[in-house]
Amino acid sequence: MIFLSYAREDRAVALGLATALRANAESIVMDPPLPQSDPFWRTRVRLVMNRCDRMIVLWSMAAWASPWVDQETRAFRGRVEYINATDFASGQTPVEADELPLAERSRLLLFEEARLEEVRRAFSSRHSPRLPSRLGRVSNADYAAFIRSCGYQPPPTWSDPTLRRAELAVTGITWYEAQAYAAWVGGELPTEEEWAKEARHFGDIWEWTATPTGAHRVIRGGSTLDSPRFRGRAARYRNAPIDRDCVVGFSIKIPSRPNRKDRNVRR
Repeated sequence: MIFLSYAREDRAVALGLATALRANAESIVMDPPLPQSDPFWRTRVRLVMNRCDRMIVLWSMAAWASPWVDQETRAFRGRVEYINATDFASGQTPVEADELPLAERSRLLLFEEARLEEVRRAFSSRHSPRLPSRLGRVSNADYAAFIRSCGYQPPPTWSDPTLRRAELAVTGITWYEAQAYAAWVGGELPTEEEWAKEARHFGDIWEWTATPTGAHRVIRGGSTLDSPRFRGRAARYRNAPIDRDCVVGFSIKIPSRPNRKDRNVRR
């Protein structure tokens, strides 16, 4: 059985390659069915890869830039072959495809946008954009306080005791949830430029930024699951805003408010 690895930008080309291989009586596995917003999707992918004895990587610049393709090729224990994506393009324009049907995706996006707007309205008085700010990573303890205040659900990563310790960075959070937390504390997600300038922790988890790229949002920093070229201050990729991942968290710009003693002095 062959596992076909590809970048999401190359999905249309990957479907053409899979059709060609099946016409030659090859057994092909592409994307295993994944529950929506499953932060532990790598485990499910690994179980499918373990049943395969060959991997074909649909190679392109997008695949070279994809940390997920890199993770799959490094994790695979069988024979790995590379096929140039341009050989199977067939005049198709590569598209960024999402796993969810359009109607379901639209429903989720509308729900998340409405919920985020509700939090922003409720806590708008906490936002002070004119104050200087510092970048601070959000921990599980921080996020637990937000859950108690706003009624959001705990991230599914907390089902793993090793990931829910209070002092660890919270992960498994969607971009919308990160934005809601930022609104609750009166802060903001950094743009990717602000993140690159101010981040002090990187290479252990990816972090959401406010910067859009198409329908996705930029993530920065890399994680411990990635090879060295995908870790560090320069590491950059993107996820859909409703995606969850056990190695994606976030930092926020927190206003540096003057303390009470300083305010009394100025009076």
